[in-house]
Amino acid sequence: MMVQKGSGPARVDLTTGMISGYDPKKLGDQPLTITYGGQTDTSVTVNVKDYVTGIELSETGEVKANYNESLSDIIDRLDITYTVNYAKAGKKEAVKLATNMVSAYDATQMTTQILTVTYIDGDTNSFTVGDDFHKDLKITVENKIINVEIQKPIKDTYNYNEAIAMAGATVTLEYANGDKVSGDITKLKVYEPDETTPVTKVTATTFDSDHRATKTLKLVYTQDGKDYKADYPVTIINDVKGISVNSTTHKTSYNRNDTLDLDNLTILVERGNGETETVTVKGNSKANVSGFNSSVDNNNLPLTITYTENRSIKTSNILCNSYRQNNRNK
Repeated sequence: MMVQKGSGPARVDLTTGMISGYDPKKLGDQPLTITYGGQTDTSVTVNVKDYVTGIELSETGEVKANYNESLSDIIDRLDITYTVNYAKAGKKEAVKLATNMVSAYDATQMTTQILTVTYIDGDTNSFTVGDDFHKDLKITVENKIINVEIQKPIKDTYNYNEAIAMAGATVTLEYANGDKVSGDITKLKVYEPDETTPVTKVTATTFDSDHRATKTLKLVYTQDGKDYKADYPVTIINDVKGISVNSTTHKTSYNRNDTLDLDNLTILVERGNGETETVTVKGNSKANVSGFNSSVDNNNLPLTITYTENRSIKTSNILCNSYRQNNRNK
């Protein structure tokens, strides 16, 4: 400062000890008192302003983005905000981040991108008005699965309690960038229609008159904790496991040149679920008897009963005898 001495004007360095009336924590105009050589000067006034110390983002860690997801969509989805910190006023109210505050972002770059968020102090009452403040925003673009295509197995007809056959089943994973990749077929599981009970062997509780049942199983493929499902309609056959003759009054002895008599001939049919049924052979389109010959004498002639149902063929034998009439009496 300039002072008037006996020798004339002189420049004197101003020290804090010469100044009184200043409060650095009080905003606004403050008149100062400067004392030197017993003289005071109150003509100096200072204006104390608050100032920005920095900004904070609501997202401080790594932000996950979907492939081709725009920056505005990311901000909306996560509701990303920024907060301006002042030296005296502290944190201001959070404000939604604007896209023009963020440096260039590539929605198709599947690597971690460190973007710069820039805030320009626009507060005319702030000491830092016009200054820039920066914060990093880390975004990683993920190429997520957008669809899973499940091709059901070729086999769609099973005998009761037959093991599931997965031949022909495929899984195709479609990613956001258009890539299609074969899925791990060992992760494809089969469930009952309730979608909770696993299926390793196909069963049914009721069958129609043709000993068939239908139901729609569920194919479930789990990827990244998410289940993708497809219907798998199947037909279950309560198949014939075996047959045996269970009648005792059918004809077994014949005269020479007699015709085959199937009256009273029945067979016991055993099915896959353990149920049994007595079936009459005569007039039954599923049953056929072969091997009969009464043109010659026969002792214990084996006849073959063939029973065909739902592509299953089972056989059983019976014995019969044929004689000349006069031989029978001998």
